[in-house]
Amino acid sequence: MEIREPIRKVAIVGRGNVAYHLCRAFGDTVEVVQINSRSELKIEDDVSMIVIAVADSAIQDVAAGLPSSGALVVHTSGSVGIDILREYHDRCGVLYPLQTFSKAKDLDYSKIPFFIEANYPEDLRNLMDFAAKISSLVTAADSGQRRQIHLSAVFACNFVNRMYDIAWKLMKDSNLPPEFLQPLIEETASKIRDLTPVEAQTGPARRGDTAVVDRHLGLLTSYPEYKEIYRIISEGIMNENIKDCSPGVTVQ
Repeated sequence: MEIREPIRKVAIVGRGNVAYHLCRAFGDTVEVVQINSRSELKIEDDVSMIVIAVADSAIQDVAAGLPSSGALVVHTSGSVGIDILREYHDRCGVLYPLQTFSKAKDLDYSKIPFFIEANYPEDLRNLMDFAAKISSLVTAADSGQRRQIHLSAVFACNFVNRMYDIAWKLMKDSNLPPEFLQPLIEETASKIRDLTPVEAQTGPARRGDTAVVDRHLGLLTSYPEYKEIYRIISEGIMNENIKDCSPGVTVQ
């Protein structure tokens, strides 16, 4: 396979949070064209790379609808394999940014890890060089590795944010300002820079204080979903962290 020219012009398909931020991130490096509608999949001849930044369920339809332009076609998903593109495009790859994206929140793109895969070694090198112009954290990762990364990210980000949502609602229901929790949230996140999660764990379940845990469960009687979440997580913390308890300790 011949040596590929550097990526100079990028077409980004999508109009969601990821597409928005990639347009901003790439715009300082190369010429960027954003395609907002799947009904307008017209690719200019000088486009080097097409980035499919849409929902996972729509990737295949977009890939099938793209013209055969010879450009490198990549998607941005952590949980979808490269094979979904191979059926339609020989030159294909993945450009997966490990970050949570919201249009209302600015990001330092240089600190976002990018995980890269490509069908050909030449495209892999080109794609990694391109990503390195944006981020200092660029790593080759195959589809299986990316799925594990994405799964871990759901625990570290999406599930944690759900905990914030629950905490916010509990505070509001008690006529308390949720903003009181902000310093605690920030300190908890910052501790992971210096400690492992096990070392950073605190709270009644970590101490094995079942009396406090039981009182909390009582306060959650009118919130059955939250009560079950509290019970399962507390039991997990006890089983993982309390060194002086017998295996299999449970929270009633």
